[in-house]
Amino acid sequence: MVTCNRLLQLTVPERLRGRIFAFCDVVWQSARLTGIGIGGVLADALGIRAVYVLGGLLAAGGLGLARLPAGRTLDAGEILAECVSTDTAASIPGTTS
Repeated sequence: MVTCNRLLQLTVPERLRGRIFAFCDVVWQSARLTGIGIGGVLADALGIRAVYVLGGLLAAGGLGLARLPAGRTLDAGEILAECVSTDTAASIPGTTS
């Protein structure tokens, strides 16, 4: 989350930054509330134990995906250069245009 916030601070124009951060917060909170709602419905339908088992399986699957080798790695400059136009990237230290 910290890396995402820092990347947004570097790439989003100051005049739009508040709106972008607000949008990200809405998405984050909506996902959390949706998960809680789905968990409640599943707990009623399947029982709380099944919800915990399903949550554990999803977490294990996510951990397994995270441990898969990535195709290639990028440094921060390359990431920023891909996210913003070359004019903006040239003004950010550590990037190349």
